[in-house]
Amino acid sequence: MERPRIIPVDPNSPADAAIQEAMAWLSRGEPVVLPTETVYGLVCRPDLPGAIERVFAVKERTKVRPLPRMVASIEDLQLHVSDWSGCAVRLAEKFWPGPLTLILNTATGAISFRIPDHPVLVALLKRAPVPLAVTSANRSGEEDSLTARAAANALGPDIPLILDAGPARMAKHHTVVDCTGEHPRLIDEAAISAEELRDVCEDLIVDG
Repeated sequence: MERPRIIPVDPNSPADAAIQEAMAWLSRGEPVVLPTETVYGLVCRPDLPGAIERVFAVKERTKVRPLPRMVASIEDLQLHVSDWSGCAVRLAEKFWPGPLTLILNTATGAISFRIPDHPVLVALLKRAPVPLAVTSANRSGEEDSLTARAAANALGPDIPLILDAGPARMAKHHTVVDCTGEHPRLIDEAAISAEELRDVCEDLIVDG
């Protein structure tokens, strides 16, 4: 079979067979490319040996920090987060599902989490036994992939499967907020602005 296999899917109601095939590859420790509301993402199961290492190898990226994790709902997230600040709760209620990543405290340290706003990805997350790890579907330092074809051109035979749900509708990265300290700190301003965040959390720290 030629890699990657690209499967067109309905962005609002993906076929069950496509979701099952993506889950099968993930369960073998292979990374797959999936649509998100921002850019196409390279996804893996971080609990399986070698899966994270394969992602970094595909991206040709040196491992610097842990990959963000995705879950389908706040209820799923609460199984992994040890404590929430009031600000983190308010941000989650306001912007999730959506283009916001929160760095939260867990029993094993600080981890980035997000709840995506894309039916294809949510359908997969609901079947996943653990939060899935995600990064952008491109080689390190290159442009983001806004379509399935762009991801295929960027990553080629190093990945087995891409679910094609059409162009990414936002074409921007997730905004990142660190909620592990006494006051929330804006790490990366992107799809959600600092002003929008401050409407929810007045004590947001914005460096620079």
